[in-house]
Amino acid sequence: MPHRFFISLYKNLLDTLFPWQCLNCRQETQNDWPLCENCFKQIKLNSEFICPYCFRQITDWKNPHSFCRRKTHLDALGAASNYQNSVLKESIHCFKYQKIINLVNPLSILLKDFLINSFFFQNLLQNKKEKILVVPLPLHFRKKKERGFNQSELLALKISQFFNLNYSDKSLIRKINNPPQFSLKDINLRKSNVEGIFEIKNKILVQNKIILLVDDVYTTGATLNEAAKILKLNDAKKVIGIVLAKG
Repeated sequence: MPHRFFISLYKNLLDTLFPWQCLNCRQETQNDWPLCENCFKQIKLNSEFICPYCFRQITDWKNPHSFCRRKTHLDALGAASNYQNSVLKESIHCFKYQKIINLVNPLSILLKDFLINSFFFQNLLQNKKEKILVVPLPLHFRKKKERGFNQSELLALKISQFFNLNYSDKSLIRKINNPPQFSLKDINLRKSNVEGIFEIKNKILVQNKIILLVDDVYTTGATLNEAAKILKLNDAKKVIGIVLAKG
């Protein structure tokens, strides 16, 4: 207990002497992360889950867009906001590449608020909560070691805690350290870049489950779709993508 007390005291002293500066407006903020309340409010939330193929809003939580299923392995996509939002874009960049891990707090609040307001997700919670498994999109172990953390794991864990859902970061693994998708502009190259990069480590964990597959950004969807494919080949019932932003 004394050890925790002194750590807390030291942290409070540092926060007082060196307060965070907002990454958007550059003003000092009293938050425990570099984003002030005014700038945080500039991130507008989307209203509902969409089809990952035609991008239309999903209204039937039981059978979302059955006519698009042949085109994608994802059953639905929940994007909290849009990547065109400059505050959110900068926040995600600082979170991932400048390793400001404290940003997981406001970013996970965005996800939580989006999910709370989603008719699709709330119906899923009320009717199938025991079947839901939260799974982060995995990094290759070398990339995770280099970065020091997996941003998708941090976000997925927050979601599981907010909604008291089962969580697993051991069921789906990335076996190939493929080049980053942002370096590839052509959609066909992006698809081929992710082929065969995932495998299931424990099939029993995903069998007959509704997987909430969590990542930070959805652009072409190639990576999430490849992960969804391998999950369904191992008998996952549904795979639903959840991201901070859609590009």
